Amino acid sequence: MTYKFQNKELKIGEKSFEFDNEIKEVIEFDGLLVVRTDYYESTANENVYGINANGKIEWQIEKLTKLTHNGIEYNGISEPYTSIIKLSDKTLKLMNWDSTSFEVYARTGELKTNPMESRLGKRPW
Repeated sequence: MTYKFQNKELKIGEKSFEFDNEIKEVIEFDGLLVVRTDYYESTANENVYGINANGKIEWQIEKLTKLTHNGIEYNGISEPYTSIIKLSDKTLKLMNWDSTSFEVYARTGELKTNPMESRLGKRPW
């Protein structure tokens, strides 16, 4: 897939699409682009999207207001994502301001790992 991005605009082939916020990262996964928009100016904490070859948003990372681990409920993710990393042809890692990191499936945006795992044993800021 041929694509490029600048500011808020994503071009896929000859098609052009605009996001509400500046695009900072794009990673390709076999016909799907995972896009992360700017976290400083983000209008939502859920600033990661899966975009198909036609420019349609297939998914936006879900809002995680509560997280559970071993039956205990914790505060969810309240900060936008600052980085995305391709781990394999099917998964990526998301990270945010408070050092929470977890894996998601690129095709669906569904969580692969529990975000609480990255918080265990760390000092809450």
